[in-house]
Amino acid sequence: MTPAPAVPPGRSPTGGRVALESLDEVGRMLDRIELASRQGRLRRHGTWTADQMAWHIGEFMRASIDGFGFRAPLLIRLPAALFRGFALGPRPTPRGIRLRGALSRFDPALHADGVDGVAHLRAQMDRVAAGERFHQPSPLFGPLTHEAWMRLHLKHVAHHFGHLEIVPAPGDRADAAPAEP
Repeated sequence: MTPAPAVPPGRSPTGGRVALESLDEVGRMLDRIELASRQGRLRRHGTWTADQMAWHIGEFMRASIDGFGFRAPLLIRLPAALFRGFALGPRPTPRGIRLRGALSRFDPALHADGVDGVAHLRAQMDRVAAGERFHQPSPLFGPLTHEAWMRLHLKHVAHHFGHLEIVPAPGDRADAAPAEP
């Protein structure tokens, strides 16, 4: 995928509030993002490219299927229990969460150079479509159901892809620009 040009920092046209209800919608969104990228009509509002975002999301999905290989320290897990409802609820994910320590394995700048992030994300979505389940414990929240993981993943996708803008092609309606499904 052609890297999207960076635009000045600011609020994305979608405000990071893309609403997603299913992995099928994520697939349709990926189709639009890939097409806009090939046509040179994709802008990013942030530091990661669309491909890096897709790799990051895909790797997080992969870990929720295969296992994370670490747990957050107890002193972090205890207060995190208070934020579990927020994390799984409808409110947007805050911007600027740093991937430090064990979480750095999800930083695409460190691990995804030259990797097709969209293909990686689609591969994880295909696994779920084929019947695999998100079932591994969260390193922060502990055990989650497949449905809770799905809400978390859809919210995660909305957070990252809400930082992308699809520039309308000549003749497109101006209101068709956000990278929504």
